[in-house]
Amino acid sequence: RITLSSRSEGYSYRLSTLDRCKRVSSYSVPVVTYIPDASTKGVVFPNVITPSRIDNNRFCPIFRFLNWELYRLSIYNRFGALVFETTDNTQCWDGKHDGVQVPQGVYVYMLRCRWMDGTLGEERGTVMVVY
Repeated sequence: RITLSSRSEGYSYRLSTLDRCKRVSSYSVPVVTYIPDASTKGVVFPNVITPSRIDNNRFCPIFRFLNWELYRLSIYNRFGALVFETTDNTQCWDGKHDGVQVPQGVYVYMLRCRWMDGTLGEERGTVMVVY
């Protein structure tokens, strides 16, 4: 059994076990956590996707405190041609362009967004497609 108690300085987890003789053993582990305020900006992008596999087969950014009124994700090949674009924050890139898998290689992504504090953001980077 795991119990969680909250205090102002963090959390404490207590793990309790019961053996066959009905003796209880308890272990307590304090964990200090930091919860940022709503003005904190952040987005995490995968750097590799493997479209032909079951796991890790889509390019889905993970966001923190994003205002969804402005969202545009664009992905380009090495020649600068647009291979994927969406304004739907739930849509991920599956490594295809016009229904056909793109060649293995490095692709450039660009995200234009509005953060919760109202400022505009632009994130750029690369993602590698591996088969």
